[in-house]
Amino acid sequence: NKKKPIVLTIANNKGGVGKTTAAAAITHLLSLKGKRVLLIDTDPQGNCAQQFGIDSTDDIGLLGELLLDRVNRNSDAKHAPLENYIVKSPVVPEIDVLSGGKPLNKAVYTVIFAVNSVVAANVFRRIMKEADMYDYVVVDTSPSFSSFTDAVFMGTDWVLAPMLPDKNSIDGVNTLFKYLAPIREEGEHDIRVAGVFFNQANDR
Repeated sequence: NKKKPIVLTIANNKGGVGKTTAAAAITHLLSLKGKRVLLIDTDPQGNCAQQFGIDSTDDIGLLGELLLDRVNRNSDAKHAPLENYIVKSPVVPEIDVLSGGKPLNKAVYTVIFAVNSVVAANVFRRIMKEADMYDYVVVDTSPSFSSFTDAVFMGTDWVLAPMLPDKNSIDGVNTLFKYLAPIREEGEHDIRVAGVFFNQANDR
């Protein structure tokens, strides 16, 4: 039987701490280990997808289209397969990417305000179950938390928080943990913290 992939979300409520770099590096390292990896870039800027050769300026916003497809159709409707929305990286062919890009903003607005974050979370969890051809799903997030971030966290197994060795980054991690607390209580499964690590630290 196929198993649901391990979903690892990179998050911090502070920008500029290296979330995108960490997500890209972890995705690449897992692929080098022979793991089947799907990278989901939920930041509308699409910077993580760009690192794998997928330019968000091309409006390849397939994550937004996927969310709208799954929300707009009832549970009995036949959906387009997940593979239709995934782009293979032209830089690292072993890595598949589901990019938000600029069209994600409109899709998230539609999904969250047409339904609610709980329904959106169920949609995200179902998408993760569809991704059973992968061993890992790595999710890069925006530093601005929202109802869509709630949905992502509710479908996440592990959260990894990069930070800089400064007060603002520490505050961002503390905010992340406080933010996760009620989501962990409401969710169907426990969201575990994989760890916190420093970026741009000089080992002296």
